Amino acid sequence: MTKEKMHLLIFLFIVILLIGLGSVWAISHFSKVNLKHKFVESQRITNDVLKVLGTNDNQYLYASYIKNERSFRNDFISSGMLNIDDKVPALPVSEYEKTYKNRGKNNSINTSVLGDFNFTTKNKITYFIKDYERVVYITIDINGYKSNPNVYGQDLFSFQLLNNGQLYPMGSKYTDFSKEKFNDLCTTTSYSKYNGITCAQEAVDSLENNTGYFNF
Repeated sequence: MTKEKMHLLIFLFIVILLIGLGSVWAISHFSKVNLKHKFVESQRITNDVLKVLGTNDNQYLYASYIKNERSFRNDFISSGMLNIDDKVPALPVSEYEKTYKNRGKNNSINTSVLGDFNFTTKNKITYFIKDYERVVYITIDINGYKSNPNVYGQDLFSFQLLNNGQLYPMGSKYTDFSKEKFNDLCTTTSYSKYNGITCAQEAVDSLENNTGYFNF
C-alpha cells in the first residue's frame, strides 16, 4: 500500500470518527434540551389542571382531599385538561421499583412516594398520584415511563400540593422533603432510595437562574 493510500485511509477514518462523535453529541444534546422542555411543559399542564379545579380559590377543597382519600385523582383526571392515552396501560405498582433508579443510579427508588395510581397522556407524560395518608403528591415522568432514562431527578420529578392549594416542587422548604432537611437527596453519590426526590426544586431553581441542571 502506497503512502498516499495510507494517508487517505487515515483521513477517511478520522472523518468518520468525527462524524460519529458529532452524532453522539447531537443526540445527547437534543435529549437534554428535550427533557428540559418536557419539564417545563409538564409543570405548566399540571398547574393548569389545578387552576381548573380551583384548589387555590377553595380553602375547603384541599381539606376534602385529605379527608376523603383517593378523591383527588378523580377530580384531576376529570378536569378536561388532560388528553389521556388509553393505549398506554398503567404501570403496575409491582413494576415501579424495577422501572426507576434513584438519582445516583445505584439503587431503585422508594416507591411509596408514587402512590398507587398512574396514567399516561398522549403527549407522553406519565402522572403518578399519591392522594392518601394525609398527603397529595404528584410525581411526573416527563417523557413517559416507557422512555429512558427513568431516573429520579432526570426525567422523574415529585411535587406536593399543600393546604394553600399551591403545587410546590419537592425540595421546597414547604414540602415534606425540603432541601434544608434532606440536603443529600439530589446527588450522584447517595445510595438512598429517596435520592432524587428533592431534585424538582433544583430543576426549578436552575430554570429561574438559567443554569445547567439538565446537563447531566
